Amino acid sequence: MINKNIYPKCQLKWQEFYGHEINWKIVWGNLKKVKITNKMKEFQWKCIHNIIYTESRLKKMQLSNGKCHICQTANNTENLQHLFFDCNTTKLIISKIKDIFSILNVHVT
Repeated sequence: MINKNIYPKCQLKWQEFYGHEINWKIVWGNLKKVKITNKMKEFQWKCIHNIIYTESRLKKMQLSNGKCHICQTANNTENLQHLFFDCNTTKLIISKIKDIFSILNVHVT
């Protein structure tokens, strides 16, 4: 038998996207250990595997124009990167949530 390291395709795609090695033992370990609902774990698993039905994915199926409907900027293609890191509306919402948590004296990173 040949002992060959076989990795899920999602790992290779994320490493290529970010341009550096990712410690996948920690990623998968945290997914198992974190104390959240199964629906949240499923969402995280889908994000890691890039199978969330974003507008860009729906565009490939000819079901959408691919543009972000949250920030409604014509130039922004809605994908996971945009939704979680680049969307100005998402950034504003996260900022407001952090402000509320700050008022309530809840620490958020």
